[in-house]
Order: sequence, then C-alpha cells, then structure tokens
Amino acid sequence: MLSIVKNFEMNYKEDNMFREASKEDLQRISDLLGDKVDKVIEFYSKYEPYNLPALDSYVSLLSIDDIIVENTDGEPGMYLSKYGVFVFSVTLGGNVLLIDTNDNCEGDASVLLADSSMFYYDYEDDMVQLMVPDSVEDKFTEPGIIYLNYENLKKSTYKFEDSFLEFMKKLSNNEYPNIEKFLL
Repeated sequence: MLSIVKNFEMNYKEDNMFREASKEDLQRISDLLGDKVDKVIEFYSKYEPYNLPALDSYVSLLSIDDIIVENTDGEPGMYLSKYGVFVFSVTLGGNVLLIDTNDNCEGDASVLLADSSMFYYDYEDDMVQLMVPDSVEDKFTEPGIIYLNYENLKKSTYKFEDSFLEFMKKLSNNEYPNIEKFLL
C-alpha cells in the first residue's frame, strides 16, 4: 500500500496527498462498507486521500467524509449502497467509480465504473430505474423498464479490476488514460 502512495507522490510531485484517518472516520467508513472488504478499509485507515491534485486519468479520489456523503445523501451513491456497491471516486464528467463489496476476494473489492446519468428515480413507483446504454441493452432479456437491482447494476457497469488495490496501483502509475472512455 505504501508503494501506491509513493507512486502518486512521485508522479504528481506532491507531498501530503494522503493522511492517516481519524478513529472516528475509520469507524464511519467501516460501518458504511461492512466487514467484507478489510483491505479497502485498511488502505483508507493509513492513506485517506487528502489534498490530491486532479489525476491524469480525470479521476478525483474522495476523502472518507466525501465517501460518506456520496453514499448516504448523493445520487447515485445512496441508491447503490443498498446493494453493497459504494462510490469512492468521481470522474471529471461526474461519473462514479465504485467498490463492489459483494464481489471481493480475501477482503479486496472489485472496482466498477458507472455513468451517473443512467440512474433515474421514479417517484410514481418509488423505485430507481436504469437508463442503460445501447451497448448493453442486449444483456437484458425483457423489454421495458429496467429497475435497479444488483444483477442489473452489474450488467450495466464497466468492471475495471477485480481488486481495489490493483486499481489503485495502476491509477498511481498513470496506467489508465481518461477513465471515462471506458463507459459502456
């Protein structure tokens, strides 16, 4: 994990881009993410993003405070968190990078990318609908309204990595170009 931080510091020629999380913030992110992704929580406990410049891949990593807000009050995070999928980063275009706590291996979650404009809250039905891109429409067998659930979310997002730590390693090495080009 320290190598990830060192890569960011070297590539962006900045110090103090990360800080140790307070005990209170550590408890808050642990309560939010649950106990399936201890490697993600461990990363944030030691290296909470702080004072990061805009990254070359057009991504902004969120602080613990911002993660809490995005996943409790923000759209689409407040909808996705019900399914164990959490916003941890946003792109320049307002799209979201997600930690999928359901898809994890040895405490490390997979990372997804979602177009934030595909989520629509239907007040009449009190449900969230997905406006899926044409490129994934064929993954849905039944025509009509597609409601948000975990299965439909997985079909309509781009999976970046099986590992949050691998994603962060590649991000810190500038191995991703403009991340938004991966939107489906």
